[in-house]
Amino acid sequence: MAIALLATSVGACGDTLSGSPMPGEIDVRNLDTGTYPTLAVDAHDDPIDAPFYDMAGVAGMRLADYTATADEIDPSFKYTLHHDVSYTVLESDMEKFGTGLGEIAESNRFLYGFITGGSSAPTSVSRSSGKWPAKVEPGAGTINTLILQFPDEGAAERTSQQLYDRDLAHFKEKNKAIALGKYPNALSHWNPDSTFIRSTISHGKWVVVYQISAPTNDLQTLTTLTEKAYDAQLPLLDQLPPISDIEMLSLPWDADRLVVRAMDPLNSGRPSLGDSSLNVGLRGILHAAPDRGTARSGYTAMNAVRFGTAGDSIVVRTDSHDSARTSITDKLFPFATTRAADPVPNIPDSVCAETPEKFGLARFDRFVCMVAYHEYVGIVNSDQLIDVHQRAAAQYSILANGR
Repeated sequence: MAIALLATSVGACGDTLSGSPMPGEIDVRNLDTGTYPTLAVDAHDDPIDAPFYDMAGVAGMRLADYTATADEIDPSFKYTLHHDVSYTVLESDMEKFGTGLGEIAESNRFLYGFITGGSSAPTSVSRSSGKWPAKVEPGAGTINTLILQFPDEGAAERTSQQLYDRDLAHFKEKNKAIALGKYPNALSHWNPDSTFIRSTISHGKWVVVYQISAPTNDLQTLTTLTEKAYDAQLPLLDQLPPISDIEMLSLPWDADRLVVRAMDPLNSGRPSLGDSSLNVGLRGILHAAPDRGTARSGYTAMNAVRFGTAGDSIVVRTDSHDSARTSITDKLFPFATTRAADPVPNIPDSVCAETPEKFGLARFDRFVCMVAYHEYVGIVNSDQLIDVHQRAAAQYSILANGR
């Protein structure tokens, strides 16, 4: 038997194996990471759980994945009203959508919400409490969306009706009630001297509030756009089961450890659950993308599944190792680039480029780099090439050290 096994072993040595040779993983200890962190923030501690007071923000991230972006409502609304995106909704935020809304929502025990916005041209919207909205660029169309969840359908209905009644009464000297043919239960009013309409609807336990403007004060254009907004939004909410206040406190956060592995340039040692630290899907990340069209194209092409962010750093989990590599070879940056820049030294799966530095009112850093590690893609940026290379090397190291 021993002779037979030896013969088999020797015979196998002459066999030819098919396939391509693969290089071993690089030694990340030799990378230039500057002063940036090379380990996930939970590398030496227990998993980081969100404190109870941040769980409304976690619920808001969940809702963001089921909130239509402005360009889903109308493709011409490709610019992000970046400062009008909030995954944690405060009473002061709600006041900008209607007179007394914050107080009304609180009295009806709202649980959490999400705010987003977009426009057809670079602009910003002035939405001071108690004043009818105005915009910097008169010829732009704008869509501002607020969605709130309530404990029961009765609370949602009361909130929608009370908001409409109080807001219309506040502007009764000029505003007129408007009926939407496709949505007879929507409550809307319009100022004929302006280009804005406000509309709200209760939908199960949800309340949806829209503040929409058109390039002109044409009422038909405004009502059609508002109906298109409900067309896009209400079916998405039907896919998202409402939750109770107890369920909200036990929502999972960063279960796939994407946020803790996104390179934090501040090296704070602990992620903050503000709007700069997100764990979301594709639609959720697009709300925060200044150039939603390019971001949607790039992320879709790389088969992105989930996103984690820390400051300006983004970690993308794709569906496979091959998809992550494709993001590098095909240069699938999530925003426009103008020309190639030197790749990250000593990291084969890396690509860098220069950006136009501006899209609408949003400003980009001059350089962006992407690195791929297994099924993950890390995206970092900086105004200096050496710095962006160090950030990218640090991001790669975190992904490699966190396996």
